[in-house]
Amino acid sequence: MLQHLSIRNLAVMAACDIELGPGFTVLTGETGAGKSILVDALGLVLGDRADLDQVRGGTEQAEITAAFQLPADSPARGLLREQALEGDDGECIIRRVLAREGRSKAFVNGRPTPVQTLKELGQWLVDIHGQGEHHTLLNGSTQRDLLDAFAGATEQAGWVAEAWRTWRAAQEKLGELERSQGEREERRELLRFQVGELEELALQPGETEQLEAERARLGSVHRLMEGAQGLVQLLYEEEGSVSERLGHAQAELEGLAETDPELAEARDLVANSAAQAEEAAEAVRGYLNRLEADPERLEVVQERLDTVYQLSRKHHADPEELVDLAGRLRAELDELEELGPRLQAAREEVERTRGIYADAAADLSRMRKAGAEKLAERVTEEIQVLGMPDAALEVAVDTAEDAEEGGGHGMDRVELRVRTNPGEPPRPLAKIASGGELSRLSLGIQVVLARHTEVPTLIFDEVDVGVSGAVAESVGRKLRTVGERSQVLAVTHLPQVAAQGHHHLRIFKETDAEGAYTRVEPLTREERVEEIARILGSRNVTDSTRANAREMLTEAETAES
Repeated sequence: MLQHLSIRNLAVMAACDIELGPGFTVLTGETGAGKSILVDALGLVLGDRADLDQVRGGTEQAEITAAFQLPADSPARGLLREQALEGDDGECIIRRVLAREGRSKAFVNGRPTPVQTLKELGQWLVDIHGQGEHHTLLNGSTQRDLLDAFAGATEQAGWVAEAWRTWRAAQEKLGELERSQGEREERRELLRFQVGELEELALQPGETEQLEAERARLGSVHRLMEGAQGLVQLLYEEEGSVSERLGHAQAELEGLAETDPELAEARDLVANSAAQAEEAAEAVRGYLNRLEADPERLEVVQERLDTVYQLSRKHHADPEELVDLAGRLRAELDELEELGPRLQAAREEVERTRGIYADAAADLSRMRKAGAEKLAERVTEEIQVLGMPDAALEVAVDTAEDAEEGGGHGMDRVELRVRTNPGEPPRPLAKIASGGELSRLSLGIQVVLARHTEVPTLIFDEVDVGVSGAVAESVGRKLRTVGERSQVLAVTHLPQVAAQGHHHLRIFKETDAEGAYTRVEPLTREERVEEIARILGSRNVTDSTRANAREMLTEAETAES
């Protein structure tokens, strides 16, 4: 529900703050007072295109703020939650700023927001029935949703939309598999070759380092043999070897230590060194006995290392990375080898989900067609007492023959058509030139739908154009009826409609040295009598018109009770 509307510097409206409540609120005022500015202001906060000429002369920017209180089950709450725009306790405050020298700005609950978001929110907040460019009833989706609401098919429509999304997702998955099938075949052949090479190599972790060490040893065997033989001679075998010299030193120290025991430690150290030199010579002899040239093994090691480094360069990987690479490529190849079964499974899923969608859409079509004739009859009855005695509504439901021609809304094209004069064929609503006729048709639909729609605030502009007398009173009563379940605002110039309001706002223009100003004020009951009397008697308010106005108000209040 719209609770508050604030307007600053929009056209001739310098400053206006309006508090609104539930029920039917009428807006009246003399011609030229600026009644349409309120509708324009609401259009702007709901995402209408901004015209910078709307900024009041002498000011830099216009600003419109609308505060809504959202019901707990309002779809608008879900939209706000999805876009992280939630307010406190279901509050939704929309602000639109029009700068004379720049683009307009939009805010929802204090956060900058694209204008497109205002449009998305608007469809769940306010429905404006007036000039064609504001009229949601002209939208094919709105007409379809109205029929679904009347036919009790809204939930079924939701299931159809979900089935459509599931089917489309299956189609996209199949398409992706089919589009990449050729590329996958090429990739699979390449992987088969690469995996074959790597698995034939069968490189083990740490093997490259071991091969490098073995190659270094085998390639240096002759130098190692010469060096080892020289060490044996030096340590033990040649005249004057290390062992021999240490033996002489040990013998000399034995004699000296007997004379002076302080040399005993030196004697023991030399003895140990002599023993270690002999052990070292034995170790080198053992190494020589084991060491032998093996050119065949060296060739095998070299060939394997060549293969390792060749594949390493080919795959742009370090030798040690080839082990993990083989595993990754094998996993990818195994996945590609399963492409055939995956394609078949994807095709079967497309057919399965298509069948679910087609069945759900067919059920929805039956519900729509069953409700279409009844909706047309009920609305026709309503509009014929709203100043359109020769009018008749037709609700056309054209169903596609194949599910491929359907969409998320089902397989139906729903169109409201109306005949306004006898002998004429029904025409789409967009072909109706009269804004008043379109508004009254909207009113008739709203009366019929009663508690089915989810938009809490309805605005009617021009709903009473071209009617008077008893028809005008019927229009007013219908608006009051709709106002008992929704918030309704109606701009009117007829006393019969004005008298039916639960609340009354008067729009008037004042002029001073600085220019003209449009103002809005709520009326008490006695002030309503004066305003309705003014409308009844044009500029001449008499006791008679006052009495008539008071009687009209009393009748409206009595009829409700």
